[in-house]
Amino acid sequence: MKQIHARTVERLKRVYEAGVMIAFGTAVMIDLANETRRALAMGYIYSFVEAGISAKVILQIMTIKGAKVIGIEKERGLIAKGMYAGIIATSDYPLDNIQTLKQISFVMKNGVVSKDLNVR
Repeated sequence: MKQIHARTVERLKRVYEAGVMIAFGTAVMIDLANETRRALAMGYIYSFVEAGISAKVILQIMTIKGAKVIGIEKERGLIAKGMYAGIIATSDYPLDNIQTLKQISFVMKNGVVSKDLNVR
């Protein structure tokens, strides 16, 4: 696993430094027993950080850039009037501590609030 992680980090670093647009979604490539897609996705944050990608860019990779890659950036990826958006609340400011995305207080989607969503 460590070898795979190291290769992932090195590849991320190379493409980021080359200026390639990186996008990320929760349609992860593997399934692990007793793990949610969200938990697996949040595990990738370590790889982005180790590759030297800033918290601001990581948030863009996980929101607007993902929407742009699949052609829905006029509908999703931003919080703005007329856009579809899920909103999360965290205990810390993600630009100062990107790991706070693993400690979500609530998610609001379509006006409905869900709680107790922390990643294992």
